Amino acid sequence: MQLRTTEDIIKSFLSEIRIFWQVIFLFSVVIYGGSFYQYLSAKPLPRQLPYFRAFDLISFVLAISLALAIFAYKRKYFSLRPLRKFLEKIRAKHPELNENDLARKVTRDLRGRMKTVWLMGGGLILLGVIFYWLTFTTKNMHVYFIVGLYSLMMNYPRKDLFLDIPYLISEMSVKTEENG
Repeated sequence: MQLRTTEDIIKSFLSEIRIFWQVIFLFSVVIYGGSFYQYLSAKPLPRQLPYFRAFDLISFVLAISLALAIFAYKRKYFSLRPLRKFLEKIRAKHPELNENDLARKVTRDLRGRMKTVWLMGGGLILLGVIFYWLTFTTKNMHVYFIVGLYSLMMNYPRKDLFLDIPYLISEMSVKTEENG
């Protein structure tokens, strides 16, 4: 079935990527919940590791790097200006594309970028869980869970994140018609 408008393409895109977000979210919550349940039921003593400080510092640096990477990635690809530039680049390469084809190309590109952001958020939670299982200390696991969960929740694929795309596409089509 051929979709008729860019709004329909965006709606279809959102319904498809929400499933992936839900899988990442569920997996992250389940691994955290399972680890926390194990901690509450077994009350394991923290392991006395000679390299604990180094491991703690490395996990902290990784967590900060992931959080900053998420922020930078979102700023680089999901604000209005980069979307406009991306659309202009597509239009320059393929001037024959209509509005629906442009919308499909943009959503195809955004799909991969959104998944990357979600995987980084889930990676934060996974990092905390790995730290817990290696050291049996829960402090980092809780902090990384909160930060990772916050990232996943803030990057939920809402319709309002993509409201400008149909407008940008139609604006670009009008400019192309005026220049042509």
